[in-house]
Amino acid sequence: MKRSRNLWLFTIIYTLVLAGVIEFSFQINNRSGSASLLVLSVSDKIQESLVLDRLYAAAVQNVISESTQWVYIDDFAGPRSIPLKNYYDYIEPMDPRNDGYADQLKSIFLSDGMRHYFISLSGLNPWSSQASLLRRLEKSLADLNPSFQLSETSHTQVPWWLTGLVLSGLFVYSFITFKEKREILLSIPAGIIFISLGIGGILCTGLLVALQICISQFQKDLISQQLRKVPFSLRHFFHWYQPQFVYSAILLVIYSVSGLVFSIHWFLLLAALIVQGATGSLFTLIRLNYFADIGHTFFLPIELIGSVKKHMEPLKSLVPFSLGALAAFLFFIIIPGRNSVKVLSRDVPPIPVTFEQYKAHIEIQSHFSIRALYHESSSESSYNTYMLGSDGLLAKVQPAVIEDAYKNLEVPPLESLLSVKFSNPIHQDTIGQGLYLVIFISGVSFLIYRASHGTLLLANKSVYIDKRIAA
Repeated sequence: MKRSRNLWLFTIIYTLVLAGVIEFSFQINNRSGSASLLVLSVSDKIQESLVLDRLYAAAVQNVISESTQWVYIDDFAGPRSIPLKNYYDYIEPMDPRNDGYADQLKSIFLSDGMRHYFISLSGLNPWSSQASLLRRLEKSLADLNPSFQLSETSHTQVPWWLTGLVLSGLFVYSFITFKEKREILLSIPAGIIFISLGIGGILCTGLLVALQICISQFQKDLISQQLRKVPFSLRHFFHWYQPQFVYSAILLVIYSVSGLVFSIHWFLLLAALIVQGATGSLFTLIRLNYFADIGHTFFLPIELIGSVKKHMEPLKSLVPFSLGALAAFLFFIIIPGRNSVKVLSRDVPPIPVTFEQYKAHIEIQSHFSIRALYHESSSESSYNTYMLGSDGLLAKVQPAVIEDAYKNLEVPPLESLLSVKFSNPIHQDTIGQGLYLVIFISGVSFLIYRASHGTLLLANKSVYIDKRIAA
């Protein structure tokens, strides 16, 4: 009964941890994924309200336009935000507060007979993608003859749904092709963690599949011995499974290098590895508990000779996942290119204004505000540092310091994008990932060739390999 309670507790903790890690992986992907900016342009003769209504109907909410952008001006009591479109309804052209910053912003939204709308593509919902958004926009604005320009950060990721589709196909293919069906199924929970992480997640999932094939029998034997409380020699275990440990160490090194190359968060790499081990342990515990309930003792099989157990399978399991990652990489480079979308040149910033210009504008406006005559940093006294005391004489008091209203202002929508550095969507880092895939597949193919010829580690062909008996 105590064993069953512990098993249920382990299952509940496992489920909660897995759900939390999956959620964290999507959050990490939204923060570190491709921060893209889509610039939509239509004729300035088309009313802005019509375009915004079409965009909202297409479920595009984060639109920055002339009417949604605001400018801070000083109204002699502090900063006041006014819509950019109605700027000259509040400010006269010769007003000393008109520093030209609003005109510069207006030229960004309206130029050369075109009105521009800025749509931030960073932090899209996990079920959305840039390609699906562009299709919706083209359909919604077809009669307005729109044009699109795209600018992205240097790191571009595969949409999570494409990763999930590739992983699902690879799991089905591997389940049909390989004999280790149990080990492949046990790698699905860890694979779900990598769904939002693109081609690197596909490759890391394949490495975990290979690792599970290597350690599966050792994991089962070790847990069985522990539950039976039978004395055993750990040295003998390492002797029986020495080749598997060598393969496992190699796979863990490649796993870590892959995470580094594809910029996968260290926590997700470690969490997926722990989930992989916990999944195999949980499955073994459930099986042992089942055998205990029906009155059977789960025996420990041993090898007739020390050798490699199915030495080729861990390497062979990497091939479909490696090819799948390479196919996803090529698909992402070739397929998403759309004729209606132009990539902004790296030399031309998508927003021709800098954050320093915005801060200079705020500094100019702050000079018109009513300031306190006493400053906390000043040691000099001013006329309001004395008042009439209860005794009828002048007494020195500490005046209240008026807080600067220009501190911690909310950054306007357009300026909030200036902290993101945009460049071309296909960057050297992405090309480097493709080269890593090619080198990785070549290395795995070489190892499989060596293993198939019996020249890799202890992989000597023998009719007695993996002959196990009940003990």
